[in-house]
Amino acid sequence: MGDLSDHFSIKEFKCRCDDPDCVGKKILPSVLLILLLEDIRNHFGRPIKINCGVRCERYNEKIGGARNSRHLPQYADAADIRIPGISMGRLSVYADYIVGPRGGVGLYDTFVHVDMRGIKARWDNRTKGDVKK
Repeated sequence: MGDLSDHFSIKEFKCRCDDPDCVGKKILPSVLLILLLEDIRNHFGRPIKINCGVRCERYNEKIGGARNSRHLPQYADAADIRIPGISMGRLSVYADYIVGPRGGVGLYDTFVHVDMRGIKARWDNRTKGDVKK
């Protein structure tokens, strides 16, 4: 049982930088994001692994994140996720369906980005030629 919802805890979303005073370690993810992730988890019946939640500007820049990334503290409505045993393609198809026009879904080789930006955005950033959607 998590402290944000039935299945998610605050620590899963904290910035992964090495600064103990990082603002990304003090910001909670949006309620809409948590509700979305609970829906995805319930659909697949398996735990979701959060690769990345909230990130400070410095860490975002270090890892090459978009300048206006939804992971940044001013939004805090994005997560990069994976579900062991579920392909990124299958996960992205369901995420696309459930997010609909309310947010973004990005397909990557090892994770799916989901966010609740309020408008529809979709992208495919896979690098491997043999990855199937």
